[in-house]
Amino acid sequence: MKKIVSITLLSLLLFSCKNSTETNNETEKNELSENEFKTSNPITVDFTNEINGFKIRAIWLIESLDSRYTQKLIGPAILTFTDVKTNKTYNVNHDGFSIDILPENEKFIKIIKNEGVDEYQSNVSFTQKMEYKLPKIIVEQQDTEITSKDRNSGFEEYVPFFFKDIDFDNKQDLILTLAYFSEKGGFSNEVYKCSEYGFEKPYEDAFKNFSNFFSNAYSDSAAYSKTSIDYKTKRIYYNWMDGCCMRGEDIYEYDTENGGVVLISKTEYDGITDDNKTIVTITDKNGKVSKKTIAN
Repeated sequence: MKKIVSITLLSLLLFSCKNSTETNNETEKNELSENEFKTSNPITVDFTNEINGFKIRAIWLIESLDSRYTQKLIGPAILTFTDVKTNKTYNVNHDGFSIDILPENEKFIKIIKNEGVDEYQSNVSFTQKMEYKLPKIIVEQQDTEITSKDRNSGFEEYVPFFFKDIDFDNKQDLILTLAYFSEKGGFSNEVYKCSEYGFEKPYEDAFKNFSNFFSNAYSDSAAYSKTSIDYKTKRIYYNWMDGCCMRGEDIYEYDTENGGVVLISKTEYDGITDDNKTIVTITDKNGKVSKKTIAN
């Protein structure tokens, strides 16, 4: 319910704050008063550089501070993408947006101590203009093939969104990274296909469980779920864990005849046995199931 309310509010803010956010930094000229600080006041983030052919703005509501893992302010946002060639505008909901607050805007955010732990309390509405910078690894691999050896490479910074071809059609897709971090779980992703009609979520199962794609440094091989892509073999790998002893890997491959991606194998490892062995269950693309037991 909280997420629905936040996104509904954000939709209204696209209209009510369009003009006011352009001038609200006039507050800097005056001393800030306490009644200007409210929980989840809208923040406008304008990215000054062109990104994949778009000018992008975020209308963001801060909901919390992750003081345990990432030290990031997090909340829902609406991302507005304006095509620089056609001037068409498309909106996408981002349920876990975060961006670094520039030093000159830190005074607009109020953080309090609660039993020694930093907590977000409130903020003043303001507009932040900044350049959007991608991690070096994404820039370097934007137009190059990734070999199997390199497919698990990650970066050390959180990035709220980026563009990358994820279905081997040579078209850049939109990848959102949700900043809500869970222990061993890292960050999950949401993916959108780009078309002349805007951004749409793909229907294939391969894209429904994206997580830790170009993963954060926190999300190593011990992460409970991780997606990686091998562009040389045109395969998508989804690795998962469940508790202490269950894990598996789903492999999807590009269908050269019909397009799209299809599941070619599903492997499950069950380590909960009385004789310290692991049961491996393999399901191939035709649904045939085979099992074997290996020693731990």
